Amino acid sequence: MLVQFNPMVNSGASADASYMNFLRCVRAIATAAAGTSSITVNPFTNNTGTIDGTRNCITTILANTEAGGWTESASSNVVQSGAFTSMQSVSAYTYKFDAYVASGKGQNPYVKFSCTGMPGGYSTTYYGSSNPYSPGSAQYGPMNNQYQTPGAWMFTFGYSTTNDWTDTKYPPGGGNFSIGDPTSGTGSPTTKSSVTFMAPFEQSGSYYSPNAWVYYGGLNSSFCTFDANKNFWMACTANYVIIWESHTSNNYLNGYATTIANTTLCYSQSNYVGAYNFGSIIACGFREAQAWENSYSNNPPIYAMFVQHNRASYRPNNFLWAPMLTQSDAGIVNTTLGIGMLRPTSPGFTSSSMCINNTTDYFGYLGSWNISVNPTGGIGGYQSLDQPILMRENYQDTHSNQMYKPGVDNTTGLAVPTAFPIIIRKSTSGAWNPGGAARGIYKSLSMPIATMRNYFANGQTFNIYNSTTGVTDVYYPIVFNEDMWLVRYA
Repeated sequence: MLVQFNPMVNSGASADASYMNFLRCVRAIATAAAGTSSITVNPFTNNTGTIDGTRNCITTILANTEAGGWTESASSNVVQSGAFTSMQSVSAYTYKFDAYVASGKGQNPYVKFSCTGMPGGYSTTYYGSSNPYSPGSAQYGPMNNQYQTPGAWMFTFGYSTTNDWTDTKYPPGGGNFSIGDPTSGTGSPTTKSSVTFMAPFEQSGSYYSPNAWVYYGGLNSSFCTFDANKNFWMACTANYVIIWESHTSNNYLNGYATTIANTTLCYSQSNYVGAYNFGSIIACGFREAQAWENSYSNNPPIYAMFVQHNRASYRPNNFLWAPMLTQSDAGIVNTTLGIGMLRPTSPGFTSSSMCINNTTDYFGYLGSWNISVNPTGGIGGYQSLDQPILMRENYQDTHSNQMYKPGVDNTTGLAVPTAFPIIIRKSTSGAWNPGGAARGIYKSLSMPIATMRNYFANGQTFNIYNSTTGVTDVYYPIVFNEDMWLVRYA
């Protein structure tokens, strides 16, 4: 399925309504059958149960040849009708969409995807008294009490022995729920079975702070649903979940440079991420596997990625996570499943040497990913993954260079957008894995839109042959300012 939706299609809806409408849309798309030509999600307008039957949050079904592919678990409790608790007072994780697919691995037979709002209140049960990521009060909960706008969304992705999270806490396993921190299972961070990542996710002071999520986030950052000027898209099959956002005025003819910041509805400062955010994308699902990986039963070849397209004094919080087995330098497989990580460094961590940066450009685009000079460790002991893509965004920089260039169609001889596989791999000496390409998504052109238009037409799709699967699939271009991606059109 490839679907466009808008939780605020009724522009008079409340922030509470936008939150539940987002969950309802994600649920409807993820569980839709193949060939579905119509999906109806009439929007809530408030949390007392009022529904606007004249509008539909699902605005366009672009492709429907494959089913959404996910099965809703017993933990999922998305409200479809009737009243629900306001996000200002709801308990942590009360409402969530939770789903699963088969992993094809006997020891870890399920892959899990879940989304919910950031919890309100403060709980040492979940976070620990000294954790700087903890919401200090209910003000930083699913809805910000001060500005009446929703807070951060939390997406959890990973593998499990059951089709429902078996841990008593949610997110599974408790622990830090910040971007890039694995949160499920027991043992060291390199063995935990899921990751919870957040949007919006911004930085303030010397550490990642909930204060930033609402004061400098809210409507000005990623995946805030309470914004009638924002569209969402979801590409979803049993192999992947990809969700992204864009300002409603962005299109082929107008260009894609309108940011999603909305300073009239939420406090913002121009030097923070929101004022320069062109939209974010989450992608999680399966990657291609090495032949030797297929011989083991404990290693679902999956990954999760978050990319924020912005130009601000605070760098994009790009993030990558993947479980994988590794090989020694003698070619011997370590059969204990480990976790690979890649994320930005933070002034709050003593890790400046692990990021390519300097004191005058700490947040430059080379520092958008954590590139460890000692990849056996990484932040907090996480084992580093290779940097899969080079992002263009940098502090107040227009980037006129052609970073990702077009290729040539072998049949027509015409210049076309090139499909660059996003390879999930690990290069640590003594513990490496060549990995494989993320399914359902490619990186493509990076250049100004005026140049991009020379290589694709409005609404054009592209056929891409996958040499691993031997299948040719159709892909759809999406653009964030000067960066194009190709998402599977199925």
